[in-house]
Amino acid sequence: MTLGHLSCADGNYDQAAAYYQQTLANSRDFGAVKDVAIVLYNLGHTAYLRGDTDQARAFFMESLTTWAELGNTHERAPTLVGLAGVAATMNDLTRAARLLGAAAEGMRATASAGLLKPYHHAAHESTTNLVRSRMDEREFEAAVENGRTLSDESLLAFALGREFGGAREPWPTSRPSAVQPPNGATGYLQTRS
Repeated sequence: MTLGHLSCADGNYDQAAAYYQQTLANSRDFGAVKDVAIVLYNLGHTAYLRGDTDQARAFFMESLTTWAELGNTHERAPTLVGLAGVAATMNDLTRAARLLGAAAEGMRATASAGLLKPYHHAAHESTTNLVRSRMDEREFEAAVENGRTLSDESLLAFALGREFGGAREPWPTSRPSAVQPPNGATGYLQTRS
């Protein structure tokens, strides 16, 4: 993963993706499912930095599904932040705020265990500030609170655009807004803990 991180930090996203793809294949071959979830997150983040929101969303969703298969609800927080960034880029601000609310709960739960790095907090903060700046404050706070209260099952269904609670909230079709990933976003990469 280190070569992927270095390539991404240098802005060479295609090379980073190639390194991550190789790491993903190796992780799958060795049955290292936690590493698979982490590498899928990094592939999603790299696609996001390239401006490919559809591919980023697909990788983040697969990462989230892998975390769920592991029964790991705490280390998924960076993936939720990544999905929130994609939603914001697609101008789906309420979805982004709900995902940020869910991510905040996960981040609080894992911060004391030392599982999150400073760049995870920076990614959450910058995405939160972006979404908050583009929404009415009351609507933002209500959506964040809703995200905080989603059960694990409902959160997964919502994040993946599946039916939950009798409703279905599919992702919008790709329609990127003028919002681009923040400068310095390469620091959001996830590493094994």
